[in-house]
Amino acid sequence: MDQLSELFEYISSNPLKSLLDQFRVAYDPDNNPMTAIFKLVYHLIGYTMMIQNNAAIMSLNSHLVFLMHYIDLKRFCISDFAEVIESIISCASDHDIWTNIIELASLVNDQGQLTRTKSRTPLMKSKMSAITKLKSAAEQKGYGTTTTSLTMALKSELSGNIFRDVSDFWEIYFENKPWSDLTRRVWESYRDNGQCGPDNKFTANMDETVLRSWLHASHDRFLSQLMPRTNIPDNDHPVVERKLGDPHVRGKFSHTTEKNQLKGGLGTRQLDFFIESSDLADGPEHQWRDIRVLGEITSSKYLAAVKIHQMIRHVREVFYSQPLRRFVHGFCLHKMYIEFWIVDRAGAYSSAQIHVLQSQEKLVRGLASYMLMSDEELGLDPVISYDDAERCFVTIPDDNQSSEKIEVHAMPISRPETIVSRGNTCFKTKENEGMIKFSWGS
Repeated sequence: MDQLSELFEYISSNPLKSLLDQFRVAYDPDNNPMTAIFKLVYHLIGYTMMIQNNAAIMSLNSHLVFLMHYIDLKRFCISDFAEVIESIISCASDHDIWTNIIELASLVNDQGQLTRTKSRTPLMKSKMSAITKLKSAAEQKGYGTTTTSLTMALKSELSGNIFRDVSDFWEIYFENKPWSDLTRRVWESYRDNGQCGPDNKFTANMDETVLRSWLHASHDRFLSQLMPRTNIPDNDHPVVERKLGDPHVRGKFSHTTEKNQLKGGLGTRQLDFFIESSDLADGPEHQWRDIRVLGEITSSKYLAAVKIHQMIRHVREVFYSQPLRRFVHGFCLHKMYIEFWIVDRAGAYSSAQIHVLQSQEKLVRGLASYMLMSDEELGLDPVISYDDAERCFVTIPDDNQSSEKIEVHAMPISRPETIVSRGNTCFKTKENEGMIKFSWGS
């Protein structure tokens, strides 16, 4: 990259702003997105030609011409440009954008193929991360100091461990469960009774505020009646058919409006949306320790990648405040698509992007499923518990199918700040006579 120092000096006085603004306006992931990519590369070629008599930049120019040629031949798909697109849409620095472009262009071989490989690994149906060999991901100095440094650290940490569009993701996590038939009945009631009412129709033109209103309305109209202690729905609330043995709704929707509302994490964060226990009292303050499911919502189709990285940052906070957490469910709802996620100590996995207008059933049923899942299905570890006095206990099973409950200091003396790790966590017993250590197997 040192050979391109003249390029980076040039961009400091000749920013890409006009080219990038053109791309942001032209780029539409649902309507010929590769056309916008082609035009971007074309304009970048013109940009590099302004710097003459530099062998490295001339070589880069040739790579860009090669790249544009194979874009024109339809050798690439939009996912190949994901990092470039994300850096532009999220308004990264010109230096970072050029770095992504240069890296991509350098990977194109003579056959118009990317020399890096991208694999999709099917998700196993067994419990995630039960026995997993993990790479070492020690926290570096300054890890998480800023949003940018944290995002870059997590991208590096999860490199090669993010699997999107996992086959059978929906079937594994949302079908054939004790509550799956109930979510189907919730959907049918939603479908047959005017959705969330005339003031809360789900459309393609909803901003974040309206999306939140729809989410809360769906809970009030269809899910609140499924809680353990509830009144019979009135005439304004359609009845969801109940059957013997149906589970109860255990969660409630929440969001924050200020960064200081969430306590117990590594930093100050503001959450678009999350699910916590319905047993918790309503109030302005929330605890990272109580978060069950994370959600990111945006009305902009251009911010999907940004929201995914934001969700990953929030997963880190959940793992830090719940160090024995096995995995975390989450979703990203952007414009007309929803993508369901699960993140564990080995990596992140997602469903396909689901068009919520064409398949609104999965939107409604997916959100209802999160409200009905057991602690185990949510990734909570039953080993750790708290009483009403905020005392912390660890339950140790023995071979005789009995268990011992030990009080420990609620604050671990050691826990990881990374996501991908063995999750080494140490608690000191309340009497300070011993220590209990937890770690994933290798």
